[in-house]
Amino acid sequence: MIKTNILILGETGNGKSSLGNFILNKKNAFSTSDNTSSETKETNGKYGEGDTKNIFVIDTPGLQDPEGKDKIQFENLLRYTKTQTHLQSILIVFNYNFDRFAEHIKNMIRLFCNAFPQDDFFEHVALVWTKYYFYLDPKLKNKRFKKVESTKNQMINLIKEENHKCPNNFNCFFVDSDFEEQDSFSKMEINRLIVWSSNLSYLDTNLTKIVDPLVGKEIDEYREIYSHKEKQLNKVTTYYSKQKRKKQILYNKTINYTDWIEYDKRISVYYEPKTYIGSDFESKIEQKRKSYYYYTYEGGFWRRLFDNLERVEHVHYYYEPVIYRREIKKYNDGSTYVGPWLIQ
Repeated sequence: MIKTNILILGETGNGKSSLGNFILNKKNAFSTSDNTSSETKETNGKYGEGDTKNIFVIDTPGLQDPEGKDKIQFENLLRYTKTQTHLQSILIVFNYNFDRFAEHIKNMIRLFCNAFPQDDFFEHVALVWTKYYFYLDPKLKNKRFKKVESTKNQMINLIKEENHKCPNNFNCFFVDSDFEEQDSFSKMEINRLIVWSSNLSYLDTNLTKIVDPLVGKEIDEYREIYSHKEKQLNKVTTYYSKQKRKKQILYNKTINYTDWIEYDKRISVYYEPKTYIGSDFESKIEQKRKSYYYYTYEGGFWRRLFDNLERVEHVHYYYEPVIYRREIKKYNDGSTYVGPWLIQ
């Protein structure tokens, strides 16, 4: 009896739950609905019955859910997956009637590249087109080969962009997924899918990383900006603020930035060359004694000034004010040079 564990992912309305019921051959294993909102509200797994009792299928909420809970669902999905030690395969579900590789699916694949680092991860991934109705025109059915090539190429390019190891090919399956119909082709595809999954080794879910479901990559950015300057004499101190922020590259390739935060400071000290910046002047007045000498001669007198006269007959002393001035030169380092006193 075949035993395998399968995880199903895809957009809302693509028939993931119906596919799960088909795999388990159990009509109401998972709730289904034709509404545009996801019928599955949380990630959960169930076993089949009878021949499928050893098959465990994990159903997940639809991506692009109108209730806008993708971020929370991604986080819950990663946490749930980490507990599934016997997980073997992951099915990405597409609607055969729409030719598009939805942005939500691309974001999910980018997320997986970060969350599941093991090299062989994508060898456990298969592509399943549901709503491949048995009554479709054969011309429409034959278009599946073109769909396969287009989607596989987009998958491979996307995985390589994320620098994750990528297989050269993906297993692909086409299923009606209408439990009431179960046409022969769909049954054959389901059986082929189960056999493929059962032959896979277990994914090492212990390596699963609980990453931010929105942010694919974070890059630290740094800058140093001028803060302020202080000057004391000829010493100039400049302060700089070291700041960092995160550049967040989201899975949808848009870019966000966090706020700049200061994590350190840098101080730069510089001494300016010694430079003359100006002068002050000081003045003083001193009384200088002076004298003059005179002699009396017969018939008159005359007078003259002299200093070192040893003998005088008459001498007269008096004082005269003398003004002195000196220059004090100032420099930018606070030093000064005081010049000599000079008579003005």
